[in-house]
Formats: sequence, C-alpha cells, structure tokens
Amino acid sequence: MKIPGYVRICAFLLAALVVIFLGNTGKANAAGPTPLNQKNLDKISKIRCDESRPLRFVVLGDSRSNPSKFKEIIDLANSLKPDFVIHTGDVVENGDKPEYDKLRPLFNRFNEPFLVIPGNHEINKVTKNLQNYISFFGKTGMLFDLCGVRFILLDNSKGYLTDEQLIRLKTDLKTDNVRMIFMHAPPATIWPEHTFKRNAKGLVDLIKQSGCEYAFFSHVHGYDHRMIGDKCNGYISGGAGAELSGYGFAQEKYHVLLVTVDGKKVNVKMVPLKEKPESTGKIK
Repeated sequence: MKIPGYVRICAFLLAALVVIFLGNTGKANAAGPTPLNQKNLDKISKIRCDESRPLRFVVLGDSRSNPSKFKEIIDLANSLKPDFVIHTGDVVENGDKPEYDKLRPLFNRFNEPFLVIPGNHEINKVTKNLQNYISFFGKTGMLFDLCGVRFILLDNSKGYLTDEQLIRLKTDLKTDNVRMIFMHAPPATIWPEHTFKRNAKGLVDLIKQSGCEYAFFSHVHGYDHRMIGDKCNGYISGGAGAELSGYGFAQEKYHVLLVTVDGKKVNVKMVPLKEKPESTGKIK
C-alpha cells in the first residue's frame, strides 16, 4: 500500500525533532552539573525576608591547606544557623582541578547555601587563570539584593581591581539598601600589610564618597576591624583553616563572622573556635 506523501512528511519531521531533542539532551548532560555559585545563588534568592526574624549570614575566608580545621569551621558556622555563607577566597592551594574535586565533600557539610569568591590561590600556578575555579564554582563576581541589603561580591584575586570594576561598583552602590562589599584582599591604604595596591585608593575613595556601610575581606589569616572613612566598617576575616598569620595587626584566631540584619540595624560578631593553635609566621 502506498503511503500518502503528507504521512511521510510528518514522519520525517517527527524523526528530526527526536534527533534535535536527543542532541540537546546530550549537550546538557555533557555540560555537567550547575556550578555551585549559581546553584546556591538561586537558593539564596528564595530566602523569605521575615520582619519577625533577622537575616543571618556567616562570612569566612582562607580555608586552604587545612581540611580538618575547615571542617571545624564549617561545624561552627552550621551551629550559628545562618541563612547562607559567604567565603571570601583561598579554598585551594595551587588552583589544580584535583584540589577542587576534593572540595565537594567539604562544602557538602554546609547546612545552608554558600557563595565563594576567588582568592589569589584559586589562580592556577601553571595556566595563570581561574578556569578550574570557574568550572567548579562559576561566577567570580555577584550582585544581589536581599532583605534590605545589597550584596556586592568582587573578584580581586589577581591582586588588583580593574578600572572597569570601579566604574561598575560606583553604579552598584547607588541604592537605598544597606551596602556590603566582599572581596579577597584588603586595600593597602587602610591596612598596613598583605594588601592589594592597584586601585586600592580608588576603592577607598569610592567607599567614602558613597557612604557604603560594610566591607569584608580576608587574605590576612586572622581577624581585624577598622573604619574606612567615617561610615564604613571594614573587616578582615581570614581564619577559616589556613595557618594563622596576623602580620602584627590582626588577631590570630580561627573564627567566622556572624552578621545579623534587622531592618537597617546590622550587627557583626566575631565568633572564634575555642582553641587557638600556634602561629607559624608570615604567609605567602
């Protein structure tokens, strides 16, 4: 029996659609899992802002080379029952892919979503880029608003901020929300050592001019708090596991920062681990 022409055409189109669908499915599977920053940013965006309960989040940094201590830090962070966690960089030592693969069980210990911005140790020592970090975590910089706070996460892992980053930051700081900036290395014009210099003055001037209220850094393996201008509280929190080194100005304590936001009222508390290991001197 002769098959009508329109039936043959329909069958051909159906077969073509199946091929296209299977091809796209294969590409999606080949792309691998969603990078952790994007996955967790989606979760954070769904956090319900309740006037009866302050927003709570933890800030920590510099967990490299000491997984056992980082586990203790994660347990400490979990005990504080935050809505999410921000890690300000240096999660690996050399930026190699196997190092990132070993991170997944550690980060799976967090009870709540987390975001990680890159530090200088996330730059691969051979390729001199962040490709392994990007494959694992995804975005190197993020911007979002939540519960009356504007969160601005920046990448200065190469030891500087670009002119383009400062131009964008000037725009991002134009909001009525409480403004919080996060990056790895602190600016040289405020802290005396182990800082970034290129565009550090530009960052500080912009913070002062805008009236930005909070800025969080790590890189120095300890804790420090000082004002940036008259209004901005600047914090260094680099005590998440890497060997302690305060350069003579930071407290050498393993710790996290607990930040609570109740409307326009913000409280930042340094929460130390109970034990204090010996310092081993300056860091690289």
